[in-house]
Amino acid sequence: MPYATAGVNVRPGSVDLWSYTTNAASIIDGTLYVYCLCSNTTRRHVSAFLKEYAPALTYQDAKRAFQAGKGIDISTGELTQQAAA
Repeated sequence: MPYATAGVNVRPGSVDLWSYTTNAASIIDGTLYVYCLCSNTTRRHVSAFLKEYAPALTYQDAKRAFQAGKGIDISTGELTQQAAA
């Protein structure tokens, strides 16, 4: 991550984006879940996270999933039926 106030936690099957002390987004088994878009800085962190870990998605895709309260497939861009974890 190019930002000092953001971090990534990589675990088997998942990658978590931390913006300051908040888990802002996760990719779990190929599905992106966005939990927080609460500040301009966090939005920039999410955009940078997507460029690195889900380049097929844009910030607008992440925002659409967040507003729907759903996950989004990082390969197809389709919203999932399950709610954000």
